Amino acid sequence: MMMHSRGRYRALLLGLLALGSTTGAATPRSPMTDPVVEKFEASPPRISPGEKSTLSWKCLYTNVVTIDGIPGVFLAEGSYDVYPVATTEYLLTAAGNSPSSTTARTTVEVLAGPGPFVLAFGADPSWIKTGQSSTLSWKCRNTTSVRISGVGGSFPPAGCVRVLPIQPTSKYTLTATGTNSSTATAEATVHVGKRTLLAGDVYVNDSIVGTMIFVPWTGTNGFKEGSQPGELCRVAPVDEYQFRHVLTRNIAVMKTEVTRKMWADLKSRQKALPNDPSFPLEGSTRGSNHPVQSVPWCEALLLANLLSIEQGRKICYYTDSSMTAPISVRNYRGGAYYCDFSATGYRLPTEGEWEYFCRAGTATPFWVKEPLLDTNCTNCVQGALKGLESVAWFCANSFGTTHVVGSWNLKKHPWNLYDVHGSVSEWCWDLYGAYPTGTVTNYEGGSSGDTRIFRGGGFRQAPGDCRSARRGRATADIYGANDHRGFRLVRTIP
Repeated sequence: MMMHSRGRYRALLLGLLALGSTTGAATPRSPMTDPVVEKFEASPPRISPGEKSTLSWKCLYTNVVTIDGIPGVFLAEGSYDVYPVATTEYLLTAAGNSPSSTTARTTVEVLAGPGPFVLAFGADPSWIKTGQSSTLSWKCRNTTSVRISGVGGSFPPAGCVRVLPIQPTSKYTLTATGTNSSTATAEATVHVGKRTLLAGDVYVNDSIVGTMIFVPWTGTNGFKEGSQPGELCRVAPVDEYQFRHVLTRNIAVMKTEVTRKMWADLKSRQKALPNDPSFPLEGSTRGSNHPVQSVPWCEALLLANLLSIEQGRKICYYTDSSMTAPISVRNYRGGAYYCDFSATGYRLPTEGEWEYFCRAGTATPFWVKEPLLDTNCTNCVQGALKGLESVAWFCANSFGTTHVVGSWNLKKHPWNLYDVHGSVSEWCWDLYGAYPTGTVTNYEGGSSGDTRIFRGGGFRQAPGDCRSARRGRATADIYGANDHRGFRLVRTIP
């Protein structure tokens, strides 16, 4: 593999360093802060010769990134697909305004010989309550059959099986047998019993939609949904009138919005999923780790059901109240929609769930402090709202385009979620309707109408539209899609 000298990029690097503070592509920094490589990894880290592995990185206080053996320069956060035929170590160098640069290494191991090889073997969830089940999933190469200790039968090289462990700690050993009768093994563990999870803890690392964060029920006192009287940029009280909302379900929430890569990964396995609908004018110039755009509400439901099927979970969406006719590619564009909130599959959050995890215990216009918000709720001047600009892409700093999910969170969300303000607005389940009064349990929207709620504001929108309490609405069909509209999914935790 050809190696590239730093010298050939010197002029380009110097130019980008000079532009970094004005292009919006680099992480804000103090003048002499050394670059920090927060993440540099390969996924999957082990492949067969010629297969794809994706290098991904996230750097702070960085203008440009270079990787030995890969031509060109990159932004502070990104990804790149490689197809090595032999085990390869990649060296990343991050450069910023500081005279120093920072390096990091990651290795893609290429499995040689006839195999067999266990590329992945895991349990989801890895913690369960007594009597609950967990799903073991695996992927092997150069394998004729798979056996798993404690599970009867023989399995194909890739697949999944549900198990009902009863021991406090149950270890499962997978044995892959190759064509030459040689074997390879891997282990997965399921813990049975009470696991103390706090809001913001990682619940599971999903193989398609990434990290999902634990969000507990509200408790019997609930939380106040809507905006406080006198909140700046508040819409008419009828639209944001506060009520006390009790949410009784624990949920797992995607850490990020659904990305184009997630969409592509699912489509490669579930062919019925339509093509990524992202705004055509953005096209291939937008990276795979940008949020999907222009998603109709009804298409988000279809993706959720297909993802539930792919991951072996009970689907949530149906066309009938008896929950017998699932939403599918044949019927998702029109008709009635019903949600089984008790199902373990993927779904949109309710509007109340969305505001609850966005606020994460706060009662201010945004979860981040923004003392400079004034009555000019359409202020799109860069630098005017530094608090909001530190955690959100909106009209003041987005330069009219989407960005890599999670790439602009200089302050930590209390529950470790990314982009709940700005980026793309996010579909919710609810039909639009005036809020109820008093205390309500598990409010799921209006009882009639044809418009669905979206929340959070988008990269083109003003600060007032990005507030935690701000409600947007659009039709559920293709006419309700918009280039700054996407979604994130949740799962009910039984």
